[in-house]
Amino acid sequence: YNLAVPFTSQAPSGNWALPYQEACEEASIYMVTEYYKGTPSGKIDPTAAGEAINKIVDFENTFLGFYFDTKVAETASVVDSYFGYHTRTINNPTIEDIKRQIADNRPVIVPAAGRELGNPNFSGVGPLYHMLVIKGYTADKFITNDPGTRNGENYGYDFDVIMEAMGDWNGGDPAHGAKKILVITP
Repeated sequence: YNLAVPFTSQAPSGNWALPYQEACEEASIYMVTEYYKGTPSGKIDPTAAGEAINKIVDFENTFLGFYFDTKVAETASVVDSYFGYHTRTINNPTIEDIKRQIADNRPVIVPAAGRELGNPNFSGVGPLYHMLVIKGYTADKFITNDPGTRNGENYGYDFDVIMEAMGDWNGGDPAHGAKKILVITP
């Protein structure tokens, strides 16, 4: 399976200054909502993606009082309130739980200890906390749209890497955060 989820980096125009440096959550929910709107797979226009990410950041700043390092529950409330979509959190998901969501045409958003992902395309050691979209799978890998790099479209992670890195924000130690995934449906 490989769902046709369109891709954007969290820094669509290559500018990694704030807010983009901290916009993986916004980019992830934007990609999934664009999938449900029928936006074709492939790279989303950088100008449109940048504008959309900035609007989500502005909404979060008003709605939550901040926009970076949002927990799964906070991210879900933003999706519910800003986009009007439905969200569901699955606690302690298994590989099979994630595959089932993909097989049912529902991309999955995963919070993770970014440095545990070992993505060679990340700058430096990678982000402390990160969110990305799982959109498919092969026999041994999850296929993701990882907004943390411009090379994140269809990026494959071994099942074990995702499952071990998975962790919700908990104030600074996501490697030991709660194992959760976020599922969005229109």
